[in-house]
Amino acid sequence: MKYQPRSSSLFTGRQDFLNALEEFFTDQGPRQHLRREYLLFGMGGAGKTQIALKFAESHQQQQVHMHFFIYLL
Repeated sequence: MKYQPRSSSLFTGRQDFLNALEEFFTDQGPRQHLRREYLLFGMGGAGKTQIALKFAESHQQQQVHMHFFIYLL
């Protein structure tokens, strides 16, 4: 990964969201090679960016092609 900001050292919990991302992006079914998009939405300050960063950190050593784009609106 060329550049990856680190998640907060204070990040805690949110395991349900991380599990959902894990299941969604690591599915080995017949559609495993299709492009996948996952939308995290909520009010500002809810932790959406931190969830995405923590998920990316936990998968950075795997030999998979994942690109994460975080749009802040």
